[in-house]
Amino acid sequence: MNLTVVYFQELCPAKGVSMPGTSDATTPVSGSPIQCCHCGHFCYPDDNLCLYCHQPLTRDQIMTGPLNRKPMATPFRQAEETGFTSQTLLLLQFLPSGACLPLIPTGTVTLGRDPLLGAPDNLIDLSQHNAQTHGVSRAHCQLRPKNNRLYVADLNSTNGTYLNGVKLNPHREYLIAHGDRLIMGTLHIVVAFGDA
Repeated sequence: MNLTVVYFQELCPAKGVSMPGTSDATTPVSGSPIQCCHCGHFCYPDDNLCLYCHQPLTRDQIMTGPLNRKPMATPFRQAEETGFTSQTLLLLQFLPSGACLPLIPTGTVTLGRDPLLGAPDNLIDLSQHNAQTHGVSRAHCQLRPKNNRLYVADLNSTNGTYLNGVKLNPHREYLIAHGDRLIMGTLHIVVAFGDA
């Protein structure tokens, strides 16, 4: 079934017609109305600007498509849990994007960006999370599992490492718990522990 929408144009100097009830001079218009993505009002198919907010109308609305993967969610665990074994999944969730980086560290891991020749073998490059823009150093901090716990140490980075809002002293280890927040320069990370 082919449906044509017919409605009446309101008063518009360019069209010189008015709404029903305001005058007898009305002109029917056929076609599908276009909804303004800025203000939500419906406009006429031949309009280029919204009559209400005067923003350009977009005819090719960008639609959200279905994902071909499940979202990676932070595993649920009791807050402030500090137990960390070789079978614990470490999940770093970057804010505000929500992008997640799952790791199972078997030894010390260095977080930084843009590895150069001579960079540590255990470097996790955070460049895809705009690390340089956020002031992350090439070798910024280390995550170290030790005695069934996970520790973080700043590597004397240019812009510092913060744990739950407290700036870390360089080369000193601090205990990390599930749900803690790391800030590297201005790159925010939520730390979560899960079962591997």
